[in-house]
Parts: sequence; structure tokens; C-alpha cells
Amino acid sequence: MSSTPTSSSTVDHADTDSESYLADALQQKEEEIAQKHQQLSRLNEQVKGQRIQLRKESSERINTRKKLLSAYGELEKRVEERTETLEENKRTLTALVEQQVGDIKKTNLALQRSEKIYALAQKAVNMGSWEFIKSDQKMRWSENVYSMFNIEEGAFDNSIESFFDIIYEHDLNKVKEFFTLERTQTTETGVEFRLKKKGDGEKWFLLNGDSTSDREIDLIGVFQDISKRKLNELELDRYRSHLEEEISAATQELTESNDALQSAKEQAESANRAKSQFLASMSHELRTPLNAIIGFTEIILQGRDLSDENHEYMSIVNQSGNHLLALINEILDLSKIESGKTTLEKENLEPRNFIHSLCMLLTKKAEKNNTRIKYDICDSVPAYIYADTTKLRQIILNLAGNAIKFTHDGSVDINVSAVQSDEQEVKQLRFEVIDTGQGIRQDEIALLFSPFVQTESGLASKEGTGLGLTISKSYVELMGGEIKVGSEYGKGSNFSFTITLENPDDEAEFKHRTREQMFVSGLKPGQPSKKILIVEDEPNNTKLLSSLMERVDMEIHSVVDAESALELVPTLMPDLIWMDIMLPKMNGWEATRRIRNMGLNKVPPIIAVSASVTAEEIRNVQSSGCNDIILKPYKEYEIYEAMRSYLGLEFVYPESDEIEEQAATTDSTDLSKLRSMPEPWITEFLESLHSGNIDHLSEMTKEVESSDSELASSVQELLDQFEFEKLIDSLEGCTTI
Repeated sequence: MSSTPTSSSTVDHADTDSESYLADALQQKEEEIAQKHQQLSRLNEQVKGQRIQLRKESSERINTRKKLLSAYGELEKRVEERTETLEENKRTLTALVEQQVGDIKKTNLALQRSEKIYALAQKAVNMGSWEFIKSDQKMRWSENVYSMFNIEEGAFDNSIESFFDIIYEHDLNKVKEFFTLERTQTTETGVEFRLKKKGDGEKWFLLNGDSTSDREIDLIGVFQDISKRKLNELELDRYRSHLEEEISAATQELTESNDALQSAKEQAESANRAKSQFLASMSHELRTPLNAIIGFTEIILQGRDLSDENHEYMSIVNQSGNHLLALINEILDLSKIESGKTTLEKENLEPRNFIHSLCMLLTKKAEKNNTRIKYDICDSVPAYIYADTTKLRQIILNLAGNAIKFTHDGSVDINVSAVQSDEQEVKQLRFEVIDTGQGIRQDEIALLFSPFVQTESGLASKEGTGLGLTISKSYVELMGGEIKVGSEYGKGSNFSFTITLENPDDEAEFKHRTREQMFVSGLKPGQPSKKILIVEDEPNNTKLLSSLMERVDMEIHSVVDAESALELVPTLMPDLIWMDIMLPKMNGWEATRRIRNMGLNKVPPIIAVSASVTAEEIRNVQSSGCNDIILKPYKEYEIYEAMRSYLGLEFVYPESDEIEEQAATTDSTDLSKLRSMPEPWITEFLESLHSGNIDHLSEMTKEVESSDSELASSVQELLDQFEFEKLIDSLEGCTTI
């Protein structure tokens, strides 16, 4: 069926409008939906942000809650700890309170006991305490005071005036002053007073006290009953008076005794001066002839025209003179040791030659007892030392001489070694003298070093003075060492001592001085003769000194007294004066002073010559103006050394020159040829070298002569000059001794 066109167009138009409307409505809805979507997105964003914020706030709340829980737990813990602390403090406080309450109870009990003890103590020592209050002028006494004062408690109203009323009138003012005194640290608080007499006895009390820091009490103190002390003091005064009388009498006796002691002291000092004067006089009187004896015998012994017999006799005279001189020296040495006037005179010393020469000196004496003497010096011993040669020689000669004297058919060994001091690390030398002789009884060893004391063996020998060991001990101690002795009776003795070492002077100077001590035969050519004045009253001494001056071509003038010397000096103008000290009338010291005061253009050296060795004589050397002093009996080299030193002279030493020539000749000889000798001969030869047995060595040298005369001559020359070391060195290693 078909419709009409009008209806169809209307429908189409309606459809078109409807679609347009729907499209607009749809577009509007879509826009609305889009807006809703945008709003929804914004809401989602807002929700999302709010969720994030909520999560953040929730997390913070959770963290805060955790912190609060943790803080709460910590707070609970602290509360618990604090509670425990408070409980502990409560318990501690309770215990402390209980302890303090207990202590207070104990203190109260102790205080009560102390008060009782104090009361008993006060009663025991007759003492009572008091208190004073200035504001109301009241006193309070302890119970013991009432009994001490013999007052009933009811009879005393505690006022200070009531106390003053019972005091003896003469003591009242000082007691009142005590209570009104302004006190300082230096205030004296003790006051003695008496009570008014009640009955027959007088009672004394001591009032002591001082201010306090207590506001209620101004002064506190004690009363002490001193009645017995006062009675004792009175008794003591009476006894003191009696004692003073006795002391006066005793003082008188003591004064008289002191006068007697002073007189005895003066007598002793006078005796000591007399002894010193006697020793000085004896020294002079004995040394003066000894000077001539020893001096002339030495000059004679140097001559070539003596027969063997006369040479032996003259040697005996010289040895006897030296022995007598040694005895005099020992006595004088002991006197100087006792007076503390011994000093050291040090010089350079060569230990090996020194010991060797001493052994040579002792060899003859040892041979008489069929005793072998030998020495051993360690390699560590220095080549040169600085020591007092004279005293060291005397010590060794004393010890070795004693050893030889009491050793028959045995041996005496002298050993020298270097030791070290532990304290100051100062090197020392140790000397040992060991013998196989009689030995010493143990009960005699303690007496060995006492003066004038000899052992049983020493008395039997009828030799010596008993001074040698005493002097040796003193010398050893003076040289900074000590001496020891060990002995077994019947088997021998061992004496040892040490000395402290000092560095020697220059070695060249040492050798020079050794050379100067050799024999002088004349003045070196080209030197002018000097004018020498000898002032000496003893003809023999003048002759001896003149002979020594003539040997070196001096122009000699001599006078016998000081007055003649004073007249001669201005006109003679000598180059050197030998001045004897012990001159008649004017002594040498005074003569020297006067010569120094003459006003000469050139004052000559003045050398004192004296047999006296007192310390006063030595001091006079400088005070008088003397340049030096030489003691009699002197050695030749001392005279020539003084002339060399003060006049600048040089001398000829033929013996020294001969030694040098001989040494040069010997050096050209091959001493090693001695090694070809039989070993028994070498052993015996070395033993004799070490013991210093010259005669036996000369006999043994003759055995060399048969095979090598030149070698034998060289060996004999070395023996004659005591050059043992060269011979020992040449045989070193061949055998052992």
C-alpha cells in the first residue's frame, strides 16, 4: 500500500528534527558526561590526595602511638627504678637513722662513761673543772672542786665574788686579773694561788682556763691541787741550795784538776817539742857525718884504682852508712806519720825497671839464705806511672826484705798487676810479696802493723826496729790503697797492697829525668864556668860538695859561717849559693833573708842544704827566700839536677853514652842465635833472668862463648847494663818457666 507524498514529507521532516534534537541532546549529554568525568577525575585526584594524606596522618599517628607507647614504657621503667631507688633510699635512711640513733645512744653512754672517767681522773689528779659566765658573774664548778676546796655545795652561791672571798689576800689580785684579762693566742693563762688557811695546812692550786666559742659560757678551765708539788719545790730548793754548795766544792776540785791537766798537757807538749827538737837535732847530727861517709864512699867506688878487697870494704862501709840512714829515716818517718805531716812526693816511674832494680838490690841478700827471688809483671801494667818512688821503694824493700830474712832454701816472688776500683773506676796497681818461709802465727798477725812490735821470728833474728810494717801501712794508705796479709805458720806468707794510679808526665820528660840521674863526669864543652859559693861549717861536707863542683869545672868559694857569707856576696856576686842551715850564730834561713834584702842587681839562686827534715824546715824554704832545699845525705844527681835547673847547665854522661853505644852494638847482633842453645840451658837461663841472678847468668854466658864469641860478648854487655828484657824477648816462645 502506498501513502501520499504529504504524509511522507511530514514524517521525514519530523524525523530530521528529531535526530537533530537527539544529536544536540546527545552532544549535550556527552558534554555533561565529559564535565562529570572531569569532575570525577578531580574528585578522584582529591580522594587520592586525601587517601595519601590519610595514610600519612595514619602513619604519623601510628609512629606517635609507638613513641607514646615507648615513652610510656620508659616512663614506667623510670618510675619503677625511681620507686626502687626511693625504696632503697628509704631503707638506707631508715638504717642510717637507726644507726645514728644507736650511735647517739652509744655516744650518750660513752659520754656518760667519759664524764665518770673524767670525774675519776680529776679526782685522781686532784683536779676539777669550772665555767664562768661574764653576763651574770657566775661560776659553775665540777663536783670535785668542792671537795678540793673543802666547801659544801650549799655554802657556795656560784658567784665570782664568793670565789674571791676564799682566796688568800696576797694572791687575790692576780686571780681577779685572770678573769678580766683580754685573751690572745699568746696570753699566759696559768695562775697559782692559795686558799685562806683552814686548819694547819696551806693548800696551793693552779688556775688554768681560756675563752670559748660557746655564746652561753665565756670561760672554761680547771683547778689543780699543786700543794704536793709546792712542797716538793720547797724541798728541791733546799736540795738545790745544798747541791750548789757541793757543786761549788766540786767545781773547785775540777778547776784544780783542770789546772793539773793543763799543766800535764803543757808538759806533754813540751815533751813533744823536745822530742821533735831531739829528732831534728839527731837527724842533723847523724846525717851530717853520714853525708860525708856515703858521699865519699860513692866517689871512691866510682874510681878505677881500687883493689877488689878494698872495693869490697868500701862497699860494706857504703852499705852500712845507707843502712844506718835507713834506720834514722824510719824513726823520723814514724815521727812524721804520728804528727800527720807525711806528704807524697810524686814523680814519673817505670814499673818494670823499678821492680827489676829492686830485685837486683835484694838478690845478694837472698843468695845468703839460698833463696831464689823473682818477679812477674802483668802485661796490663802501664809502662809509666806517677807515684812517690821513695815511699813505694821503701814499702817493697820492707816487705821483700822481711820475706827474705825469714825464708831459707825457698823462694820470694814479687808480682805486680793492674786492678780496677769498683766505686770510681780508677785503675790501681796491686803488689804481692809471696814467700815460702817460716810464716806468721795467727795470734801475731793482728800485731804486725803496731810500732816497735816484732813477731817471735823477728825477735829471734835480732834485726830491725819493728817499724817497717807500721811505716809501710801508713804509706800505702797515704797512696790511696790498703795492705793485707795472709800466712800459714810453717808454710809462708803473702803480703799484698794496692796504690792508686795517676797519669805520668810526658814520657820524653820522664826519660830525660832518668838520664839526669846517671853519673855525671863533667860539663859539656862550650859552657862557661860558674861562681859557686858554699856556706858550710862542717869541713867534710864542704870538701864533698867542692869535689862535686870541681868535677864540672865550677869556680868554688867557701865560707864557714853566715856573717862571712854576707860580707862576701856583694863583692863576689856568685851565680849560685849552697846554704847550710845549721850554722853557728846566724842560721842559714836568716842569712838568706838578709841576702835577699841587700838590694843586689841580680840575686843568685840560693839552695838550702840541711840534715833536718821537719815540716818547719820545709816551710822556711819559701818564707826565707830560698829557691829550693836538698836534704842530707844527698845523691849526686840531686846536686847536678839543681844546677841544671837553676843555672841551665848541661853535663856529660859517659856511662849513659856508653850504654847507648853498647846498645847500638848489641842491636847489630842477632840475639835469636840464642835459640839454638839446648832447651835445658834456655830454661835455666830464663829462670835466672827473671830472678836477676847476675853471677849465674855470667857463668852460663861462658857456655855460649865456645860456639859464638860475638854473641856471648853481646849477651854479657846486656847483662852488665841490666837489659834483661831484650834477652827475654829474644828467647820468647822457646820454652816456659
